[in-house]
Amino acid sequence: MTYYVTPVWDAEHRIYRSESNIAGLHVEAPTLEEFQEVVLDLAPELIVANHPAAAAQTTEPYLP
Repeated sequence: MTYYVTPVWDAEHRIYRSESNIAGLHVEAPTLEEFQEVVLDLAPELIVANHPAAAAQTTEPYLP
């Protein structure tokens, strides 16, 4: 399975918020750098917690 996290700019609140198919992942941050830091910290843990079979297939994240 391929997981994704997309930052979406919320102009009203002046933050990036996440759109993702990773169960339980909700990120809000004022900068893309902070957004990426939080995602890289939380996403792998949530994938393993919610999809135990994925733990055996974990690889490095793709950062375009």
